[in-house]
This record gives sequence, structure tokens and C-alpha cells, in this order.
Amino acid sequence: MPEQYRTQDQVEEYLARIFGPDTKFSLLRAEHGWVCHPKPAEPRDPGTPPQPGQANFVVNATTGVVTVHSSLSMQMIGNQYDQAIRSGQPIPGYQVHPPRWRLTLQRERESEAEIEYRVTAESLTIPSEPTTRDRLTIDKSSLRSRTNRHGIPVHCRYAKAWAYANRSNGVWPESGSFEY
Repeated sequence: MPEQYRTQDQVEEYLARIFGPDTKFSLLRAEHGWVCHPKPAEPRDPGTPPQPGQANFVVNATTGVVTVHSSLSMQMIGNQYDQAIRSGQPIPGYQVHPPRWRLTLQRERESEAEIEYRVTAESLTIPSEPTTRDRLTIDKSSLRSRTNRHGIPVHCRYAKAWAYANRSNGVWPESGSFEY
């Protein structure tokens, strides 16, 4: 196991670089990684039950890949994670760090009713997945969208959410990029 993920202190430092120094975690060592449950930002009244639905993260002890998991107990998450690795099955969570894709949006045209972006999805994984390019058209009032392909690819859904969130006073962004 690499030196950087061997101890709790090393994992806490790694998580602080990813999530920021103000986000604290409860940690549980599993066979193949560390299960991390975010601690509440404010202390809660001891008589108040914990918030339901708080996701867990797992830091792979060998690779440092961080995946997000359900709100099951930390022990159950650790058991599922270890079992998946031992059996060669997919990890029951999805990767949040390091990012797997870089999306770039460029406005192609805009009318009062719609905006169209060219969306380029570039793989950041090794080996690399093919780069894709799509046209994403968003209806500004209903927020319905369509692409030049059958259905709406996942990266176009992320691009739509990013474009909507980055509007300024109702003005849609001309271009931008982000990783996920």
C-alpha cells in the first residue's frame, strides 16, 4: 500500500486537499480502503438523531481513487467495497476523485427561446476513452433539451446543469469547462 494512504492522518490530509480543510470525516479502515463519513459542520444536540441519507466515501488504499456510496453504515460500506474488490466485481459506488472527464461548452447559437452548445467530453482516465462532441440545445423556459444523438448522454446532462447554474442575471454563459 502506498505510504500516503497507510495511516488515518495521511487519509485525513488527502481528504482535506480534495474536500477542503473545513470538511471533517469519521474514518473506518477496511481491507482495501478507508470508509469516510462526513461529520456535521455544527455540533448537534445529543438527543437529535443523525441526518438521514448522508453519503459515505471510500478512499482506495492502493490507488487513492475516491468513490461515493450510499448512506448505509460505514461497516456495511466497507464490507461491500472489500467484497467487490476480492471478487473482481464493480465497486458499488461511483468515482468522484480524481475526475474522469473534462467537459468544454461553447455556445454555437442563441435565440430568445433556445441556446445551443457544442459539448466536448474529453476522458481523463488512462487508458483514455474516446473524446465525444455533441450539440446540446436547451429550451430556456422549459429547460427541456435535445442532442444530435438518440437520447441525452450523461455528459450533456452535466453540461446542461453547469450552464444553467452559471447563468448571470438570466444570461447564459458563452463558454466554460469543468471536470467531473
